[in-house]
Amino acid sequence: MSAELDTEYEASDKNLKRTIGLFSLIGLAVSIQVGSGWLLATLAAVSRSGPGAIIAWVIGAVFFGIIGVAWMELGTMLPRSGGGVRYPRMTHGAFLSWLNGWGYLIAVVAMPVIEVQAVLTYVGGHWDHLGLLKHEEGGPVMLAWPNGIIVGWFTLLLFFALNIFGAKLLTESNKVVTIWKLVVPTITFLLMFTAFNSDNFHMHGGFTPYGVGAIFGAVSGGGVVFAYAGIRQIVDFGGEVINPKKNIPLAMLIGGLLIPMFLYSLLQIGFIGAINWADAGVPEGDYAALMSSHWASEPLLAAVVAAGFTWFALVLLSDAVLSPAATGWVFVGLGGRTLYSMSVNNEMPQNVQKMNRFGVPWLALTITTAVGFLLFLPVPSWYTFVGMVSTARVLNYLIAGPCMAVFAR
Repeated sequence: MSAELDTEYEASDKNLKRTIGLFSLIGLAVSIQVGSGWLLATLAAVSRSGPGAIIAWVIGAVFFGIIGVAWMELGTMLPRSGGGVRYPRMTHGAFLSWLNGWGYLIAVVAMPVIEVQAVLTYVGGHWDHLGLLKHEEGGPVMLAWPNGIIVGWFTLLLFFALNIFGAKLLTESNKVVTIWKLVVPTITFLLMFTAFNSDNFHMHGGFTPYGVGAIFGAVSGGGVVFAYAGIRQIVDFGGEVINPKKNIPLAMLIGGLLIPMFLYSLLQIGFIGAINWADAGVPEGDYAALMSSHWASEPLLAAVVAAGFTWFALVLLSDAVLSPAATGWVFVGLGGRTLYSMSVNNEMPQNVQKMNRFGVPWLALTITTAVGFLLFLPVPSWYTFVGMVSTARVLNYLIAGPCMAVFAR
């Protein structure tokens, strides 16, 4: 990287404020990872591969753990806000940077929309009279117009407001939510274990009723990649992290990998054991049919209620709102920082770098939020959108290896 480009990069970050400590960074990592995935991916994964979905969560953790090492090193060596789109510019030049940046920008702008969809899917599934959802025969659950889409827009606007006042407000407000996001899923899988039916793991085709290959299908399209793919996103806050050489790798390991892996694996085991086929209205052992059942809008809530814990419904619903919402508002901030970084790379107008007095790239944040409003219209379904966005996010992950090879040389 030339000295001129390095000087330009340093100058562009001079207005950013280092306010994010280790605990806050771990909280951000957990918030990014434990979002809508814990609410809906358990059903999406098991519908594709049956009980073998448990293995899919382990494979996903190993995959992202290996890729995460390169991002840890990049984040500690060159802590930059929006680093995911800035490193390729330093190592491979303008074309790869442009290609990588646009792919990643599309993914992070779509992420808050997906999280809002998850919130409204659970709420709308539980209170059908609100008119938030529409159900098509044999198709995925979708947000309805106008109720579902308009409420989604207002929720996205709230995420924008939480980000515009700076990273410190974002991280401080996220701490309490992170604790709640860990407590409720833990209670959920414990309650599901009380209704555990071991027959669900070997009926009609055994542990892998759709074949071993279906396990990898669950990894890519069953929400597993989507649930884990946030492990590297805290690198994009690098310019605002206190002591990044120590805090970034610790936060990625603890909050980005270990906590989500244990949580998702236990939730998947508990959900499979707690499936009540009669309550779901599908034949025993027909995991694929769960996707079009009434359980699809609120799988974990349906499993807990079927197990006899109706009293827990409101608690779980509160987390069904908070977990995706916390992930959504973090990704709104990431979207703004990504567009800001593309401007630093000269791939966007320089005005996009404009900061407010809280050290937030407000114009970039406004633009990405506005684009998010539009994304509600063509793909109003969580289950459909997840597969599309997961592919775009994985492509961005793979760039870390080539970047590290160039830096090492």
